[in-house]
Amino acid sequence: MKFFTKKIFTYCAANAIFISLLFAQDAHFSQYHSFPLLINPATTGWMDEQLRVSTNHRRQWENITVPFLTSGISLDASFLGGTLNGGILALHQSAGDANLQTFTLIATSAVVLPVGLFRHLHFSWGIECGIVQKSLDVSKLVFGNQYDNRGNFDTNIPSQETFRENTRTLPEFGTGVLWYYDATEYGSRYLPFAGISVFHLTEPNESFLGGKSFLSRRFTFFGGTELLFGKNFFLAPQFLAMKQNAAMELNGTILSRYTVLDSNSVMFGISYRLNDAIVAMFGFQYAMYAISFSYDMTVSGLRTATNYSGGMEISFRYVWGKKRISRFPAIPFLRF
Repeated sequence: MKFFTKKIFTYCAANAIFISLLFAQDAHFSQYHSFPLLINPATTGWMDEQLRVSTNHRRQWENITVPFLTSGISLDASFLGGTLNGGILALHQSAGDANLQTFTLIATSAVVLPVGLFRHLHFSWGIECGIVQKSLDVSKLVFGNQYDNRGNFDTNIPSQETFRENTRTLPEFGTGVLWYYDATEYGSRYLPFAGISVFHLTEPNESFLGGKSFLSRRFTFFGGTELLFGKNFFLAPQFLAMKQNAAMELNGTILSRYTVLDSNSVMFGISYRLNDAIVAMFGFQYAMYAISFSYDMTVSGLRTATNYSGGMEISFRYVWGKKRISRFPAIPFLRF
């Protein structure tokens, strides 16, 4: 189940009728854990280091249509001992025969407040603002009224469709909260976390035709925990749920990492997107660098056309510096 939102057009081609739906879609990655700013601005600076650079690239469905491509890069950093964090992300998507292009540029920030006497519980509030630019190659669109009287399709027949513009620039605002528990320095082996966020707060009009087609708000909820086993192995079961208008995506993921030497490790994982795909993941970390690969195996009704193939994704991460512990006072919370 791809995370689709709005239908833009329907067309016919050749001597048979093909109904083609071109959707505007929010970007998503199978390795969502490798690109956290995309799912919640409150994750800005949620790391042990001072600076993080993340990149993801996804390619899918090339055996049934023009490949859907999604690429992203983000940078976030911690300031004031992790109390104030800032970041920026850029995304580019290309989808469909009409070459629907979407470029997103977002700035994020988050304020993190420790809670409790021992400062193990953290609450983060994040916001984001930026732009989303969408463009469409109108010359590549074909429509049902381009058939002649004999039923033959002819691209020279005017489509009688009027596009007011082929580029739209939309404002983007979002916000989110994150709760996480971190007491590794005291030997804690159970580190839970959870967050909720909402995007497209203003629901801007994205119509190319001069009408009304509003970009619906997207709600995201994710959570999980890290389970530490000794010093060399951990498991991280987690989930991600996204809802946008009538579309919904549900993910369940289990990641594992085994440390080989010092900060060098290997990672394995498996994920299931409900009624969509099974995702296998593999990666490794060397010092400050980490790279991961994943592949989606389609299990939805689309598997007949794709022969179970889905999409390939690669992610890369670089981190630098050790975050200093904030000296700001913690908010009292008696339970902790």
